[in-house]
Amino acid sequence: MPTKIARSAHNYVLLDHVDPQCVITGLDTYKCSYCNNIKESVIPVLGHDYEQETFDANCQRIGYTNNVCKRCEYSV
Repeated sequence: MPTKIARSAHNYVLLDHVDPQCVITGLDTYKCSYCNNIKESVIPVLGHDYEQETFDANCQRIGYTNNVCKRCEYSV
């Protein structure tokens, strides 16, 4: 009588990596080295990382502050 052998788990290997950005999710794509099954893992967005810039008033303009993202340079 043949001996039954339990199935082994998938052996996922990283196939592709996309870095997350301020407003765009990242993605890791894995592939099983045994059966070629594909698995994806979403990486959450980073969100903006604002830094405040101050522009002083002078005789030609009014002063103001501006918030600029250190990663993507989006300003508010």
